[in-house]
Amino acid sequence: MEQTNVYSESYKQKIVTWVDTAQAIDDIELQADLWTCLAEIEAKLGNFEQATQHFNSAIELIEQLGDAGLVQLIKAKGNRIVLVESHIDLRATIDTYLEIIDTAKRMNNAIGHQYQFIASLNIAVGYLLLCQYDDASVWSKRVKVLWKNPFTAQIDRQKLGAISCQMHRVDAMVSIVNQDYQSALTESRLLLELSKQGNYSDHTVSAYLLMVMIALRDSTHETTAEFYWEQADQLASPHPTAQTSSLHQLAILIYRENVKQFEYLGYDDWAARCAQKAKDIEN
Repeated sequence: MEQTNVYSESYKQKIVTWVDTAQAIDDIELQADLWTCLAEIEAKLGNFEQATQHFNSAIELIEQLGDAGLVQLIKAKGNRIVLVESHIDLRATIDTYLEIIDTAKRMNNAIGHQYQFIASLNIAVGYLLLCQYDDASVWSKRVKVLWKNPFTAQIDRQKLGAISCQMHRVDAMVSIVNQDYQSALTESRLLLELSKQGNYSDHTVSAYLLMVMIALRDSTHETTAEFYWEQADQLASPHPTAQTSSLHQLAILIYRENVKQFEYLGYDDWAARCAQKAKDIEN
């Protein structure tokens, strides 16, 4: 049997025809699902402008469902972030996460709280990657407030561990920028310990890179930056196996994200090393 090529123009045209059919029978949810499907195809082809238009068409339809479509609305916007905005416009992802928070607040339940919680964290990380550390700190504090909500206990423990890692990462970087090296070291060590306990190896790499920055900035720090770099390097060797391929993809992202952090601190040579390390892992 001949396999359908979902990326072909003919298949995409079929979806458009199905949208027309769904519109004829006034099935809003089906129309939204079809536009989302088409958006995902275009995004994977790298056609981000078309993908955005299709995601927006789906979102406009879902909004017609009112409160009954809140979860679907958040998922559609989340897909637009992951498949489109994260590739082309980090500031747009923050704006979309703000929209998600507003929608999640209307839900007033555990699921809504989880969406608020994760969106707030992603905003903190977004500002971190933009080197807007004051804003990152503000949103990190909001995450800590949301953490105290009883609904937090209903979030999967593995996911909570990853969230904790990101919070320590943000707080450590903010402390480095503010020259509070003791707090930065405390946060980095907590990140290192938690990442090892939970087997979040990419966050272990992140912890060591933060310690590189601390060693470079704090003249009283006893361990060398090279030592921490080597610790990260051992985790992210350039020859991934089937078991470690996921780590290596995440490590590439971590090294690339830290290019800007090192540049912001004035260490262009270390920024270049991060960029080169990402390339070495990728190749």
